Amino acid sequence: MGDQHNRGEKKEIKTQKTYLAMAAIFGGATGGSMSSMIKKAAHQLSEDETPDPELKGKYEGNCNRTACQRPGAVWYNHSTREHYCSSCASTLNKVNRADAMRMFGHDLCTIVEK
Repeated sequence: MGDQHNRGEKKEIKTQKTYLAMAAIFGGATGGSMSSMIKKAAHQLSEDETPDPELKGKYEGNCNRTACQRPGAVWYNHSTREHYCSSCASTLNKVNRADAMRMFGHDLCTIVEK
């Protein structure tokens, strides 16, 4: 619950920073229409940055690691049975190499070539 709350706060802060940056670019909001335009653009930016939950962990979708969510996940994790980006898969392989070799006879994450 706390982790979810922190993500919400981080997203709100990011949206506020985007709003302030856009206001500075446009020279500040001089009227109601400029302010509403900036708010709408900031809202759209934050929506565009939000990964599609349907793609999380799917092949060529978003990395299954919640803190990452990069697109192009082609590394299959034989424990979670989900897909990860190359960076997260590399970290998982380094941290879990001994256990994975004992359990699976290979790295925890292996690349999927289709």
